[in-house]
Amino acid sequence: MPQSSDDPRKRFILATAGNFYGIRPVSSLSDSPELDTFLDNGNEFLLSVNRNDNDLHFSNKTDTVGGSSDKVLVFFKMHPTVITEDNLHQSILVSSMLDSPINSLYQAVRQVFAPVLLKDERWHSEFDPKMASLLSELELGLGSLVRQSGTQPSGKRSSPEENVLGILFPNDEFQYWAEISDSAENKRVKERAAHFAEQFKPIQKGSMHQYIQFLNLEFGGLNTLPMSDVMDLVEQCRQILDNVWRQTDFEPYPQTRMIRLMDVIGGALERYVQNKLSGENLFREPFVSVRESLKSASNICEQWVVDCEHLTGQVFQKSHIYIDCEIDCDQTELNCVIRFGGDTPHTRGRETNIAHKSLIPLQKDLDEVVTVRVVHEKLLPLLSGGKQKALTDSVYEPFSGLNPLHYNPYTEPLWKAAVAQFERLIIPSEQEAAGRLKSYIADLQDSPQQLLQFFQKQKELIKRPTISKELQPEREILLARLQD
Repeated sequence: MPQSSDDPRKRFILATAGNFYGIRPVSSLSDSPELDTFLDNGNEFLLSVNRNDNDLHFSNKTDTVGGSSDKVLVFFKMHPTVITEDNLHQSILVSSMLDSPINSLYQAVRQVFAPVLLKDERWHSEFDPKMASLLSELELGLGSLVRQSGTQPSGKRSSPEENVLGILFPNDEFQYWAEISDSAENKRVKERAAHFAEQFKPIQKGSMHQYIQFLNLEFGGLNTLPMSDVMDLVEQCRQILDNVWRQTDFEPYPQTRMIRLMDVIGGALERYVQNKLSGENLFREPFVSVRESLKSASNICEQWVVDCEHLTGQVFQKSHIYIDCEIDCDQTELNCVIRFGGDTPHTRGRETNIAHKSLIPLQKDLDEVVTVRVVHEKLLPLLSGGKQKALTDSVYEPFSGLNPLHYNPYTEPLWKAAVAQFERLIIPSEQEAAGRLKSYIADLQDSPQQLLQFFQKQKELIKRPTISKELQPEREILLARLQD
């Protein structure tokens, strides 16, 4: 038997557990009896790992789930065997449980096993139809349990309405109220849930029936939906959320659920935009072919952010909820701090943060792509033939390898650096274009109206810092002529 520090089996488990929890396991863990039992006893099938402060705790049971740790890493064997270096990667499965075992099982079935077994052609053909039906029923049952559970990630009990653990997509929230309306024993609770479910039906049925795929985020047919129709859907979502919040026939809609619903709708819109534009090369395809798609996608993102500001900043305030909305200086995050006050049933005496962490950066990146493409298109006619080709060959190089549709904190600095490099790269072209613009403006000095029209036509270039500085005298002349 190799020494513990040289045992590749133990190195694998300790490294995996350490990476999962983001800590470096102490060396003494390699001599853990539970670890030895799992590896060397063919009849021991399980090893669970919990975090205990800044250390890890091993167990051959899963009874620690729901304790002080909110996540558990589990190693388990596919068959009874002693683990060796040779069979290590063929005999051990690794799984994690986050929040609760029920939710972890639900997400594993929903996101991994149901799609593979029910939709993948190879496995679907080998899967018994009765088993497929049972798997679908299991997914539905687990989903309902997660949505209606009153268990928080900490393991503490709370009101089921305060738990939004199972609300990942818009349809989850709509289904929650439909399920309550069917299962509630209290008449008033049943009527209230039915009322909310009915309020959401216009998004799911009637003229909006085609958007059920959108709400369920099944992207198979989503690309066929035009962006103009999705803009209509955004407006209808705002109106419905407004009506649901303002209703006074029943107990108010829980603000925790409203905040969550706004968030998952934003996530759905983000994924729609990403999926819609994913097949287009936003920098290399002719600008005329991608311009409208880029602008429409940006408008969808912007509209939902504006709608959330309206709902949280105006509508909610009228319900004795006080909200401060801030967009930080680089426009990468919107934070709304909600302070609940007053004597209405909405009052909970607490603060909740809403952060649109994806839509605003996505919109910002799309707008920057439009700016880059417009500036390039406007500069080309003002350059000589040779410089036109040189600019076209090099102008998009800073963005090579970057995808403006995918935002995360790791790619954000790279994107900002690419934009800054683009700005530096086009300065010589802008200086040459400014000289050409000066000559055009000189020819129009005697016609203020034509001069104004020329400035409006070239506004995207004239507002560029380099060109604006070069044309400062001409801008002052135009202003004086207009005042006269």
